[in-house]
Amino acid sequence: MKTTLILAALLMAPVLTRAEETPAAPSEAPAGAAFRKHMLERFDADKDGQLSETEREAAKAAMKEKGGELRAKVLEKFDADKDGKLSESERETAKAAMKARKDGAGKKKGKEEGEGAEIRQKLLEQFDEDKDGQLNEAERTKAREARKNRTGA
Repeated sequence: MKTTLILAALLMAPVLTRAEETPAAPSEAPAGAAFRKHMLERFDADKDGQLSETEREAAKAAMKEKGGELRAKVLEKFDADKDGKLSESERETAKAAMKARKDGAGKKKGKEEGEGAEIRQKLLEQFDEDKDGQLNEAERTKAREARKNRTGA
């Protein structure tokens, strides 16, 4: 658990200190740029395109609160002896569960892999405007918006 929180803090540090750098470097993963954009949208109160010291502190406080909530959920689920901390075996169980969840991400329970392929194909047919066989960020955004409008979420 400590490893996860430390990793999250290390990953957040550059975002919080350099969130004003909106253009992503060519070698940077699009997810990092999307996260930076999300942080600006959520915490850039004066909408100047960068996080001031006050806005950074608000972001850090929100992340710390979320980390505390996450820690509580992990303890509730994996702290078998209910001593308020994870033993090595409990930590390994939690890691294995998180890995299994990550490996199964996107797969619905009870759905066969073939059905997932059909859904992916339908999404490509409907939203792959440049016909390159994959959804770019703009195409994914349109797909999400369509889903949100369909579900009323």
